[in-house]
Amino acid sequence: MTTSDVERRANREGLADANFELQETLRLDIVPQFLADVAEVVGIPHWRRKTLSLSFNTTDRNYDLPANWHRFIELRLGLTTGGMAADPMIYIGEHPDKILSCEAATVAVCPSRYYVVQSTTAGLWAVRLAAPSDAAYTARGVYLWRIPFDEADPSEDIDLNEYMPTDIQYALVHGLRMRILEDRVGMEDSRYTRAEKAYNKAVSSLYFQPEAAPAGSRAVYAR
Repeated sequence: MTTSDVERRANREGLADANFELQETLRLDIVPQFLADVAEVVGIPHWRRKTLSLSFNTTDRNYDLPANWHRFIELRLGLTTGGMAADPMIYIGEHPDKILSCEAATVAVCPSRYYVVQSTTAGLWAVRLAAPSDAAYTARGVYLWRIPFDEADPSEDIDLNEYMPTDIQYALVHGLRMRILEDRVGMEDSRYTRAEKAYNKAVSSLYFQPEAAPAGSRAVYAR
C-alpha cells in the first residue's frame, strides 16, 4: 500500500475536501501516532529496526546517517583485530557539559562515545565522535526508522511496504478516517465510533504476534 492508497481509502466518502490537509495529516499526525501506539502495545517490533554501518577515519568526526534514521538502539565499534567491541558506544547527547568538553578534544582515541548533530547535508543527521579517531574503524548500529517524508512536497507517494508489514497498514486508513470524521461530522457520529474501534483493534492485535516482541529499546546512554 502507498500513502495515496491510504488517503483514497480513508476519504472514500469525499468528506476531506481541499480545505482538509489530507496528506499533511497522514504524514505528520497519523503515522507518528500509530508508531507511538504500537510502541505502547509491543515495545519495538522487528519491522521498526534497521541496521547500518559507519566507516570512521582519522580525519572526520561527523558521519552522516540515513535519511530514514530516527534514533539508535545500539551502536557498536568493530575492532581492527576483527569482531566487535564488547560494549556498545555510549551516547552522551543528553549532557551539555560532556558535549562542550568533547568539542574541545584534540587527542585521538579509540571511539567509544558519540552524540548526534545536524549534518551539513540538508535534512540529515550525523554521528559526531566525542574525539578524533586514532585509526580507521567500522561501526555497526541498529536503529529505529522514520519515514523520510518531504515536507516541501507532501504529495510525494511513499511505498509503505518498505517500512511495515502489509497486514497492519490498514490501521493507518482507520486512523486517518478517524481524523476526517472527527473534523467533518464529529466524534458522536457512528462512523467515527466504528473507525475508532477498527483502529484500536488493529493496534491491539499486535500484542498477539510473537514476532512483534520487543528486542531492546534504546541506546546505551551516559549517566
